[in-house]
Amino acid sequence: MNIVNSHLHFPKAKLAAPNGYGYIHVAAELERPAGPFPRSTDLKRSVIRQCKAIADRLQTLPHVRNVHVFEAVLIAPGRGKLLNKRKGQVHLAKYSTIFTLTMSENYCPFGSILLDGLW
Repeated sequence: MNIVNSHLHFPKAKLAAPNGYGYIHVAAELERPAGPFPRSTDLKRSVIRQCKAIADRLQTLPHVRNVHVFEAVLIAPGRGKLLNKRKGQVHLAKYSTIFTLTMSENYCPFGSILLDGLW
């Protein structure tokens, strides 16, 4: 490996042990935003309602610690030199809806989620 800027001598990072939880993160780009503001369409409202209903049901499962549904109110433009050089080659994420799930240690809920018909 070629170390760059070795003359800067950054201190070694101190890392914490992982917490052992499992995570699922789903982000959706449902509609093209109007500038930095996500649009509120029937599709988006419907998906958010469904995600919230699923989140409520998942929260009752014993191994689920947290479930959250987020709706963006502002999307940062996110264009820097690197992206401008690669214009058209990189998809700029403009996620308007995000669903996150945190599970207990060493537990994979896919079987019970699918069997319970939540998805």
